[in-house]
Amino acid sequence: MRSITSHLFLLAILTGAFSCQTRNEEDRTQDRVDKMIELNSYYHFRYGTIHVNFLREDGIVRSIPCRRGKVRLYDEGQLMTFVLSSDHNIRNDLIPSGSRMTLYRNGNPEYIGLPENTNIQGHLVSGNRWMPFHPAHFYENGGLWNFRAADDLDVNGIPCSNQKDIGLYPDGRLLTCQLSETMRTDSGSYDEGAQVIMDEKGAMHPYADDLYTVINRRIADEFLLGSVTEAFMLRLDGRTDSAMNMLFQLKEWHPESPLLNHEMAIVKWQEYLGGTRETIGSIMWFTGEAIRNDPSNLAYAFFDAECGLFAACELMKQDTMKAAWCARRAIDGYERVLVMKPDHLAARLSLVEAYVSLPGTIGGNRQKAESHAQELKKFDTVWAAMAEAIRLDPEYGQAVPWFMRYMVFMAARKEQPEVDWVAVAGDLSATYLGTEPSDPLKAFTIGCLSRIIRISGDEVKADELWQEAMALDPHTPEYPMDPPVELFTPLAL
Repeated sequence: MRSITSHLFLLAILTGAFSCQTRNEEDRTQDRVDKMIELNSYYHFRYGTIHVNFLREDGIVRSIPCRRGKVRLYDEGQLMTFVLSSDHNIRNDLIPSGSRMTLYRNGNPEYIGLPENTNIQGHLVSGNRWMPFHPAHFYENGGLWNFRAADDLDVNGIPCSNQKDIGLYPDGRLLTCQLSETMRTDSGSYDEGAQVIMDEKGAMHPYADDLYTVINRRIADEFLLGSVTEAFMLRLDGRTDSAMNMLFQLKEWHPESPLLNHEMAIVKWQEYLGGTRETIGSIMWFTGEAIRNDPSNLAYAFFDAECGLFAACELMKQDTMKAAWCARRAIDGYERVLVMKPDHLAARLSLVEAYVSLPGTIGGNRQKAESHAQELKKFDTVWAAMAEAIRLDPEYGQAVPWFMRYMVFMAARKEQPEVDWVAVAGDLSATYLGTEPSDPLKAFTIGCLSRIIRISGDEVKADELWQEAMALDPHTPEYPMDPPVELFTPLAL
């Protein structure tokens, strides 16, 4: 009996010990959020609201082994900063215990301060247990961005020194480094120790802050493109308020993004055309920011010039000095576009319009208009014909939607009863719609035709056309002004 009792007692101890061991194993793999004490919260201009917590013991937080101590979380609950309590695999690289890490919201690393030299994405990255304050920096897609190498190394055939940071493009190509050997390239000879930068086409240049900044902003815009495209689609759907709210949130994190500033300018332009309180000054501030941060982008420069010309024409009767400033900005902008791309037909045509329609006191110049009109003949006969139409009669311009809007006013005034505006507008719109313009521009043109027909007294036909226009786009037919085609062109980096 005593023997049986002893055996049962021993079995209970062993079972309990096994149970405790199992629980301990489970504890080490479960999320230890319950072991955290919230210390405080604060707002960061880039990261938003950050919650600072104290982890009372080593454990798993959001599937990552974290060391006892301070742990920061994003407002949505994602892990932000921490120290690894054990080795952890990130994108097929084993990151050692003791590494100080900052994560993006998507879970990819932003910074890693390594306690020892570690192989990351094919490069031996320098680490120091006592001074892990020179972290490796990563792109939002997880690609290595900037790092200090443990030894001199070769990146894409370029000998790079471990004395300065090495920068990479998101796809792993070399962006910048200090040369560890003398190099001769097609662009020149570079001595050992020279700091060089590789452009997007792979050509080597002496390092320059301006070039580095422009390249980095273009890279950032590539990561922003998905979000900005979403705002672009909201705008096309007429939801400009929602589009602008999204863009302003993105701008808090990326205030100098050319793509963001350009799209924000276009949203404001669309709202301005819709009769809101937006101002040309506000629009042109954003176009100016886009150009300042990416001066070689044709789309940004052209749109800024278009806004300048529009503003000059609007201000001519109100404020001559402001009109002159806008006119100069527009003309300089078009000229800059043509320096970068001499066959940019729209810029050259707009220059013809600017030189013809503006008074000589603020930039008008008939001789220059004639010169640019002649240049267009070298590139395209249709564009040359439009330039000739503008040169001969600048009041009417060249855009069919503009003509349609003009005919609505003329039909409504009934000052020329001998003109059959319905027939003229019908023929012009049929020809224009045959060129397959974008849906918003189709809708505006059909909407104008509907108004002209309604003025003539045919309510039934007018209603049919109006429904057709609204089916194509529920917002553009209501515009009081003709919408520029730039509003509906695809996003351009």
